[in-house]
Amino acid sequence: MSWDSYLASDTQWSDLGIQKIQRFIERVNQKGRFTLQGTIEESLTKLQLLKDDQVTQAAKLLFAQEQNTYNIHIGRFKTPSMIIDDKMVRASLFDAVEETMRIIISHLKVAFEITGKKIERTEIFEYPLEALREIVLNSIIHRDYTSPIDNQIKIFDQKIVFFNPGKLYSDLTIEQLKTDSYPSRTRNKLIAEAFYLTGEIEKYGSGYQRIRKAIQDYPTMTFQYEESGDGYMVTVGYSQQKQTTES
Repeated sequence: MSWDSYLASDTQWSDLGIQKIQRFIERVNQKGRFTLQGTIEESLTKLQLLKDDQVTQAAKLLFAQEQNTYNIHIGRFKTPSMIIDDKMVRASLFDAVEETMRIIISHLKVAFEITGKKIERTEIFEYPLEALREIVLNSIIHRDYTSPIDNQIKIFDQKIVFFNPGKLYSDLTIEQLKTDSYPSRTRNKLIAEAFYLTGEIEKYGSGYQRIRKAIQDYPTMTFQYEESGDGYMVTVGYSQQKQTTES
């Protein structure tokens, strides 16, 4: 069993947010990859998020009203030693993705392109948002939650560095990630499945393909990744900010 399928001994049913669970079930049924019927408890049991009416680690991370397992630190840096803004996200996982993206976007530069006779204005974000979201999702879903180290995101003038505890899982390698065909490996099976069923991710290891495709429209952008210490680091950066939608 993956770690997230074990029982969370410090969490009871009453510690979970019922509205969070209801939104999750609605999203699963809307996506249509799986159908959940019956009571809330029956739905979570079907997904193995509850076992014998007890809360699993996955259910705790996904739906707890108060999260105390991990943090995500997000800093805006002018230099490696000069930080000008610092935020910490502590939330259930679906909420953590949205809050993390909101903070990152608040620090991004935006170019405006004026086109057409009607003077239409197009916003061009400093980075492709779909690529950043994919990196955030990977960082949150695949981190090692048994580690006391927090997720870290460092935003510099021309690059963003993402770090999460936990190296690549199982036999997956950096060299395999550089190809468009690599095996899907997941440390947290139930968490990954929950995000898959809501349509947030694809289950079959296509995340990096989507990131590479998204940054193709950003000519000078780079996408680098490596195992670092006891964790994993991803860096996206550029030498010249994109100013136009024209190729």
